[in-house]
Amino acid sequence: MSGRLSGKNVIIAGAGQTPGQDMGNGRAIAILFAREGANCFITARHIERAQETAQLILRENPQAKVIPYALDATDEASVRRMAEDAARALGSIDILVDNIGIMMQSDRSLLTVDEKTYDAMVAVNEKTALFLIRNVCPLMKEKGGAVVLIASIAGLSVRGGGNMYNITKAGMIHMGELFASMFARDGIRVNTIVLGLVQTPMALTFNQEKFKKTREEVIRERNARVPLRGGQGTAWDTAHAALFLASDEARFITGANLPVDGGTTLMRG
Repeated sequence: MSGRLSGKNVIIAGAGQTPGQDMGNGRAIAILFAREGANCFITARHIERAQETAQLILRENPQAKVIPYALDATDEASVRRMAEDAARALGSIDILVDNIGIMMQSDRSLLTVDEKTYDAMVAVNEKTALFLIRNVCPLMKEKGGAVVLIASIAGLSVRGGGNMYNITKAGMIHMGELFASMFARDGIRVNTIVLGLVQTPMALTFNQEKFKKTREEVIRERNARVPLRGGQGTAWDTAHAALFLASDEARFITGANLPVDGGTTLMRG
């Protein structure tokens, strides 16, 4: 199959999604990459969610190569096995996308955050990125490759009073810059998508529960906060940005933090 990623072998971590009627970022990335000719090794903590993504890909193209895989990326030994299994199944690894992340209702303020919440947020939002990069990138060194991290404008902002989500996303953004510097001589590019308000099942479910509001109320209020056309992005906006950064079109770009936010970060001042 021809396409912008034709013949590329890709690991997409976090390619399942929270149940809901909207598309999640990881699922959209996997579907779009497969459409563009990539061989996709897709992971999720819950295997059935990765399998659902695989089924959507195969429904479009029964000849697509897509392998669902259960992964707890907070465990480095499991990440190492996954990287080895992916390289064995695909033959090599060209691209890594890290879409793993959580939000927690108990993560309200740095002044009150408990140790359990602190540890969980760091484990899922930061350690997973560290484990994925340092176990997958060595497999790319022979011919180079691309890493795309999915972070958030929360890592650039103090809005909301400051919580662990802000801190862990800031850490992820800086981690991308550090690894971009470390791997540049190996021809491995590391770039980060800095997401604004995107209408995904995880975001909507979280905010419905947090603010005790209906789905429609949450969507309306989030739309009103976005300068560009007054509306949230979708998972497809995330996926198209990831496609560009993963493709050879971005061959001279590394260490970049690309806002995909409808202009929301322009409002910081």
